[in-house]
Amino acid sequence: MNLSCLLSLLKDVPAYRQLVGELATVKGEHKAIILDAAKPYLIAALYEELNLPFLMVTGQPETARKLHEQLRAGVLLPPSCIVFLSSISCLMTVPSYPLSAIR
Repeated sequence: MNLSCLLSLLKDVPAYRQLVGELATVKGEHKAIILDAAKPYLIAALYEELNLPFLMVTGQPETARKLHEQLRAGVLLPPSCIVFLSSISCLMTVPSYPLSAIR
C-alpha cells in the first residue's frame, strides 16, 4: 500500500515547518524527539521536501531493520533511496592506545 499521499499532511504542522526551516538554513546538528511510529513518515517527508541525503544511525540492528522495512513497506521512498547496512563494525574499530600515551 502506498502511503506517500500522507506526507503532505505534515506540511501544515507548525513543528514540522520549524524543523524544515532549521534544516534548510542552519548547518550542524539538529535534534528532535519523534514518536517511533512517526519516524518513517518524517524521514520521507524531509527527504521529499529538502531533497538531501539522510543517514540514519540506530543503536540496535533490529531498530535499523524495522525502520528500513517501514520505509519500504509504505512506499514512502523510492527503493533506490534506501540502503540497509546490517553490519558496519569494520568502520567502528577504534585503535587501542596505552593510557600513558593519551595525555
